[in-house]
Amino acid sequence: MRLQYFLLGTIIAGLFLNFPAEADVVKNFYWNGAVYEASSTNSVAKTVKDKGNGLIEFDLISRDCQWGVGGGGHADDCDKNYTVDHPGDVFRSQIRLEKPFTQNVDMEFSFKFQDISEDDGLGYKAIGITIFELYPAWTASDPLGQGPVHHIWYDPKSKNIFADSNWQIYKCGSCNNIPGYILSKMSDGWNTFVIQTNQTDKKNGYLKITHNGRVIVDLKGKTSYKAPQGYKAWWGAYVCCSFTKEGEPDHRFQFKDIINRRI
Repeated sequence: MRLQYFLLGTIIAGLFLNFPAEADVVKNFYWNGAVYEASSTNSVAKTVKDKGNGLIEFDLISRDCQWGVGGGGHADDCDKNYTVDHPGDVFRSQIRLEKPFTQNVDMEFSFKFQDISEDDGLGYKAIGITIFELYPAWTASDPLGQGPVHHIWYDPKSKNIFADSNWQIYKCGSCNNIPGYILSKMSDGWNTFVIQTNQTDKKNGYLKITHNGRVIVDLKGKTSYKAPQGYKAWWGAYVCCSFTKEGEPDHRFQFKDIINRRI
């Protein structure tokens, strides 16, 4: 009888192991002296790795996507059932600081980034992979939020770097207040990004992005919608809305020297 129970338990355990886990969200993810939230459409333990000495590594898994709510509530993460309401395949491996930043304050975000993927891939549809974004915190009166206001995007195949400034995402879709399209090219090895900004719904806002010492964005004016609860910054890899082509390989990115400070 004991043997039968043992065998039954082993079979049940095996069945659970074969079921895909939901996408992973880990709160209180401690890294480099700060508290983050880590999220992945695979598993955080597998795709977000503290390499020590202020270095963190993100694996963007383009296959074996595990459906769930990775990213803190996005039901479209890895949703294979594309509809108008669900924009389709979404892949992520990211961290964000738990504590939000305050609007109407001069801030500088800086980090170093390098692509150490074994394969540059097929080239993404649309504008590629988000590697950094600013996202106002949602409020109880606006549970869906109004979307992120800024991204830096990167396509590993072309090495092109894009950016946007859009605080009316649900009103004008993909409108972008940054002139130009391809703003720069990612170089081999480490790339340094510096983002200086005042996130505000007032006219005195600004957004300045420097890549490897060269200014690629210099925008003045409104930079966000009003967000009393502040905004958060995300680092890592995020691919939206069926941008990923079938057969796209996995990618691996590293960040270091992530600094956020008032200026």
